[in-house]
Amino acid sequence: MTTYITFGPDHADLHPHVGTGLNRGYVAISTGDRGRDIAAAFAILGEQWAFDYQDAAALDARYPDGEIARITLIDEAAQKEIAGLIEDTFAAAEGDSNDAEIEALQAARDRLAALIDYTPAHERDWTPLDAA
Repeated sequence: MTTYITFGPDHADLHPHVGTGLNRGYVAISTGDRGRDIAAAFAILGEQWAFDYQDAAALDARYPDGEIARITLIDEAAQKEIAGLIEDTFAAAEGDSNDAEIEALQAARDRLAALIDYTPAHERDWTPLDAA
């Protein structure tokens, strides 16, 4: 599910989180739940927006810039699943490889780790409690 947030003509100024004026387009928010979409709209875009819609097709004719930003939130269960996939790729790759498929997989793994602010197990600083 995606919620589309629109703004009035008084929102032509550059928005700090979106990077453009908001009055000629709409912001898509996808969290998997309409209530969370609206909560994210308030948290990220502030309290000054016009309407929320469920269908972008009707908006394209009224907003010439179309979708100007997309906000997607990854829930905790999905983040844990991604963390497991990241660890699996480290185990499967067993270090660096020159194989193009492995290199592409490692790049995707590293990008996902950065997106969810995840430090792979082998890169964590594990200090035994009795060593302190």
